Amino acid sequence: MRSVTMKPQTGCLPFNNPMLSTVPARMVIPFSYACASARPVFRTASAASETPTEHVPSTSAVADIDKELVAEKAREGMHRFAASTRKVGATRLVVDSLKRVSLTFLGDDHALNFMVAKVVGSRLGWFAVDLPKVICGMRKATSLEQLTQEERAITEAEVLRGLRNQFRVIATPLPGGAITHDAVWADLWGSVIVWIDEEDKQRPKGRTPERALYEDRAELVVQTKVQKGFAVKGGNSLENRAKAVAELLLPRLSDYLAEFPELADRKRQYVELGCRGDWPHLQPPSWSPVVQGLAADRKPLVGFEGGDNAVVKGNAMEVISDGRPETPAT
Repeated sequence: MRSVTMKPQTGCLPFNNPMLSTVPARMVIPFSYACASARPVFRTASAASETPTEHVPSTSAVADIDKELVAEKAREGMHRFAASTRKVGATRLVVDSLKRVSLTFLGDDHALNFMVAKVVGSRLGWFAVDLPKVICGMRKATSLEQLTQEERAITEAEVLRGLRNQFRVIATPLPGGAITHDAVWADLWGSVIVWIDEEDKQRPKGRTPERALYEDRAELVVQTKVQKGFAVKGGNSLENRAKAVAELLLPRLSDYLAEFPELADRKRQYVELGCRGDWPHLQPPSWSPVVQGLAADRKPLVGFEGGDNAVVKGNAMEVISDGRPETPAT
């Protein structure tokens, strides 16, 4: 490398540096204020000779699509989760008024009753009991057709007896089953009895013993009409029918509980006392249905048919005689 000696100009110090060399003219780029802010791009000869590649989409767009899918799935999952705990409007009033008291849905169509129980249960947070499934599980059968009517009634009565101490459940007894026996109603009175009656003008229902029982013992009646034709929104499927009944049932149940605000407390008290069958006139805790039955079946002694009257006070039976003090009966 040859050294270059630069002659100092007038008023400048001499500058000698053997490491410096002259810059070739081809590498000198004229300065421009317009492109002062732009950064120069240097490319090699090999890179310039290559053909341009296809445009690769940005990964940020793909990430945005994935985020939208994940967010949509999350919203769908939260919607399903909130379906069982959503309590607004009439639903909120029903939950607060029931105070965990169970419900019992009666009616001619058990499939409709159970579907309504599932819809109402999802809104209230109550559990709908599938009685045919439980009965088949207890009897180790695949369907109810494998059981006789007596076996179904006995097993159903056992299930209903087990549910009497359970809160926040919805039972749908089978039509013409265990509910035809009066002893089963001692267990059902611990819940609010609702009769779901779907009316079809083309197929009117006659007055049967089961319908007479529903009419006599139901505490709340919900009557709906079957919608037919192409104008029915969503079709006349079982699920749509159940949703229509639920939309009508919840406001009426809210109004009924508001009309009788003490009903839920009395139902809970009836269950806590053991479902003794004294509904709606609750007896003191010392009252026993067994003693009451013995007093009703007791016959007066011979010779005292007209003078003695047998009465029951608590669990002790006493004989009141005319003009004589009260003495405990032996």
